[in-house]
Amino acid sequence: MRLTKRALAVLVGLAIVVSSTGVFAAYDPTYGQTAAERMAKLKLVTGTLRDDGTVDMALGAEITRAQLVTIIVRAFGREAEAAFMRGAAAFPDTATHWASGNIAMAKALVEKSGDAIGMADGTFNPDGKVTPAQAVAFLMKFLGVKADPGKTWPANFLDKAVEIGLISAEDKALIVSVQNDNATRGMVFFLFDQAFYGYKLPNGKTFYTTYVDPIPPGLEIDAYDKETEATEVKLSGSAKDATLLWVNSQPQKVPASGVWQATVPLKVGANEVTVTAVDAAGNKVSKTAAITRKAALDAAIPASVSASARDAYVAAGTSTPVTIVVKDKDGKVIPDADYSVEVKGGIGTFDKAKGLFTAGSQPGQGIIIVTAGDAIPAVIPIDVTHQRRRIRLRKVVRK
Repeated sequence: MRLTKRALAVLVGLAIVVSSTGVFAAYDPTYGQTAAERMAKLKLVTGTLRDDGTVDMALGAEITRAQLVTIIVRAFGREAEAAFMRGAAAFPDTATHWASGNIAMAKALVEKSGDAIGMADGTFNPDGKVTPAQAVAFLMKFLGVKADPGKTWPANFLDKAVEIGLISAEDKALIVSVQNDNATRGMVFFLFDQAFYGYKLPNGKTFYTTYVDPIPPGLEIDAYDKETEATEVKLSGSAKDATLLWVNSQPQKVPASGVWQATVPLKVGANEVTVTAVDAAGNKVSKTAAITRKAALDAAIPASVSASARDAYVAAGTSTPVTIVVKDKDGKVIPDADYSVEVKGGIGTFDKAKGLFTAGSQPGQGIIIVTAGDAIPAVIPIDVTHQRRRIRLRKVVRK
């Protein structure tokens, strides 16, 4: 898990803006808010409803041990089971606590890996606070990852977390810089969200796609023409529950309705348009539309080509315009027809863009050959002379 530079700058600010007691006095909610929104959508965290209808996620508040294990229990998909354990006295001080079921489930899960989450005196202290390093240690215990026995706190946990890819070296440096401060909800949301979204479990998936929401978004592509002569195609469809959408690697907006549309350019021949949708948990699904763009119709295929030079006799070193006309089988001119021009006899050069033949410096005779598709080529005889002479136009047409 690697923080962006901007995100790191925000979190580093946490280490600077502290109160006289050493805890965070302020927290920029920009990144914690983004994490909170995803975690709330996935029902991992909740907030308090304000009078104006918005939800207060209390990102600047210090997170408690009970809140922390509740998030982790939810991330492991065990909250439903934990509900049946409500009221259990997993610890002397938790039986009547609102999170008693989650705490009991947390204890059972951690003890399976031979670890513990209680305090030294046997209590749990559910409303106690945690430091950022302790928050990471909690998550590692749920994963069954042991601390490095050759190191002391907090390096024994943090170095191991870096080693397994749960956090980055930059994350560790940040956590160490504030290791004695209580962690805010926003900071824990940010760190846990990245871990839940990016850390790969043994099954190759993440927390989110394994336990929270393993179902990919519902992606559909509406009916479309599989063959067309158009240079582009307009595709549409639906992407239920998707938060991100790409059409051939181009990001698209996903309205709340889930209905999407995109215009895709087509090349002549076979085209594959891949639509990919991703939901909040990171589940990804792709579908492909196969579309063939047919070449121009027969009426647009060259059937004849004609060419003429304004001057059949061209003075050495001068130029003369050449007119080239390509027609289809019905005798209609094809405006942008593709053709090739070859000058034989070493008598000069032809500029296709300008439509000009330029004679060489020496007199001689040669031909200009114009080819378009399978039509019979047109040939223009050219004489290069010492002196320019105006003569009757010579024209050759092949049909």
